[in-house]
Amino acid sequence: MTWWQRQTDRRQHVIAAIVLILVSFGFFAPIHFTSLNLIPGDTVQWISMANAMISYEQAAGEPALWSPNTFGGMPGFMVYYPDAIPQVDGIFGVLRSFMWPSSHFLLLLFGMYLLTWYLTSNKISGLFSAVAFGLTTYIPVLLIAGHNTKFVALAWAPWLLLAFLYTLRQPSLKAALFFALALAMNLRADHIQITYFVVFVTGIWWIVEAIYSNKNGNPQTFWRATGWLAVGGALALLMIAQPYLSNYEYKSFSIRGASSGGAPGGLLWEYAMGWSQGVGELFTLLVANAFGGGTEYYWGPKIFTAGPHYLGAIPIVLSLLLLIRKRNATTWALGLSAVLMLLFSLGENFPLVNRPMFDYFPLFNAFRVPETWLIAVALVGSILAGYGLAELTKMPSPQDWKRPAFLTFGVVTGVLVIMLLAPDAGLDFERPNERARIFQQVQVQNPGISEADPRVQEVIGSEINRRKIERKALFVTDGQRSVLFLFLGMLVLFLFFRGNIPGWLTGFAFVVLILLDLGGVGRRYIREDVLTASEKPSSAVPRTGFDDFILGKIEDAGGSGHLRVLSLESDRDPASNARPSYYYESLGGYHGAKLRVYQDFLDNLLFEPTSGALNPNALSMMNVKYVVGRRAVPGYEIAFQDDVSGNTVFENPEVLPRAFFVS
Repeated sequence: MTWWQRQTDRRQHVIAAIVLILVSFGFFAPIHFTSLNLIPGDTVQWISMANAMISYEQAAGEPALWSPNTFGGMPGFMVYYPDAIPQVDGIFGVLRSFMWPSSHFLLLLFGMYLLTWYLTSNKISGLFSAVAFGLTTYIPVLLIAGHNTKFVALAWAPWLLLAFLYTLRQPSLKAALFFALALAMNLRADHIQITYFVVFVTGIWWIVEAIYSNKNGNPQTFWRATGWLAVGGALALLMIAQPYLSNYEYKSFSIRGASSGGAPGGLLWEYAMGWSQGVGELFTLLVANAFGGGTEYYWGPKIFTAGPHYLGAIPIVLSLLLLIRKRNATTWALGLSAVLMLLFSLGENFPLVNRPMFDYFPLFNAFRVPETWLIAVALVGSILAGYGLAELTKMPSPQDWKRPAFLTFGVVTGVLVIMLLAPDAGLDFERPNERARIFQQVQVQNPGISEADPRVQEVIGSEINRRKIERKALFVTDGQRSVLFLFLGMLVLFLFFRGNIPGWLTGFAFVVLILLDLGGVGRRYIREDVLTASEKPSSAVPRTGFDDFILGKIEDAGGSGHLRVLSLESDRDPASNARPSYYYESLGGYHGAKLRVYQDFLDNLLFEPTSGALNPNALSMMNVKYVVGRRAVPGYEIAFQDDVSGNTVFENPEVLPRAFFVS
């Protein structure tokens, strides 16, 4: 009997829990053990949007239903709302106040651990899956970006799959209540796109289980489980009636539910398909910096990216090995889900699948950024990898897995080595339309110069070659890194199949390898230089000299409700800048579910369609007295010059009042 086998079940769980706690606090050490805080840009944008509503609630003692400072005013359902009924997630809200992000990262890790353990009866495989999913690069990337609701939804995602699986295997009222709780908590995270992805996985899983139950001649248990899932789903909907009934009502008036002109629909194809994953860019699942990472070196097809979706070479190989060696309902369901979601992540780059889904599949056209599907791929891939590790390390060692294991590891390693030896054969390291963009930069410095000029071509060629060398170096470095971890994985397997180390130690060795691999890549993003000394999001909202000037004028006018401001500060797009909304009523903001009528206003009225100049009638209609920017506004007078920020406040001397009779 090995050391691990001599431990009781409870002690094994305790050891696993201690490891996961150490992983969480170790990975987020720059946040937990320094005076710095994680207050990313999107969090600052949110507090800017919500500040007026929070201030009203504190002053009036009742919830605010309207967000007056954003986009000329919009319903507040999707900006800030207090929970009407306390629920289980309130506990984590308390923990969040003093141990974010570990408050929810531990929730994610323990959920993934229990899910894989329940599936495989192997605690070390549960550890492996938890670390693999928790440290996939997208998690730290979205935290640094400030996509907090998405992170919270992902923290509940393994619990939703666990509750679904538990109900399938042990249908009962207890299981239905567990499923209701997990589904409700996932939805209450307020990022329904993530819930949609997880529910899609359960849908595929349900279909596969239905086929298998009929094939095995035992459909009664399956249909009983389906009944309890329906009961749990209904209870979950009751638990999330607030705020989702309000959100559902709002949806039909927003860009997520109404097309231009007010006809029913969803997002436009072009808008929804923004940030589609490139076909070749899927290589980042295996080599983190294959496309330059999340830096200025990124050369993929997206406008920009904060970082790659890196799953890790070892989890990918273990997932492939399991799919090759074991065929049952679970592997078919998760494998099919992974393939479909990989295709969905390609968005506009694979319209053969995505266009029909967008046009006909329920709610598919309500979400944007197709690459987000890859985090659901990481979820099911981590489960498959843990399952594969459990099968691979059974004792006595399953010798029939030896040849397939080394073959799978060897093939993936061989492909990587070939790519490293001849990187230009498979990757060109050049961004789409990059030469044209470089020419535009040259043209700014040399007006009138022709792109055909040999000197211009020499400059463009030299700059492209310089960038390619840097990008290629990033690819080769991370490619060598992946090869190293694959080689170490094969070394561990060699010792295991020879009988030099037991299965439990083999499993722990793989946990350590992916902790070093994924943790090392993830810590590229959790760094002290991306943290701030600000203690609260509100203290991180910049305040400028022109803000003070405008606030003084608002006070002279009698307070809020008398005028609006359009801020084009530093030539920023007003629809992606919520900072001014923290201080006063603005035509701008930052939200993914604007009112459709207001989106039409931004797209068609605010700027003249031919010249791109501001439309004075549109400004007057919206009671805009001040425009902030760096360029003169026809008909407006200079009211204040902010030398520090370089912005000027222009005043409309004949601004129309908030309400007026149309001529």
